[in-house]
Amino acid sequence: MLSKNSPVPLYFQLAEFIRGQIERDELTPGAQLPSEREL
Repeated sequence: MLSKNSPVPLYFQLAEFIRGQIERDELTPGAQLPSEREL
């Protein structure tokens, strides 16, 4: 998940999170992205 306290920028954390979900086939074409609250 994303962390505001991390030295890594939020936009980079978000990109890595989504990339990981795609690689694990948890996020497929046409699937809805998680809400801000879920992230």
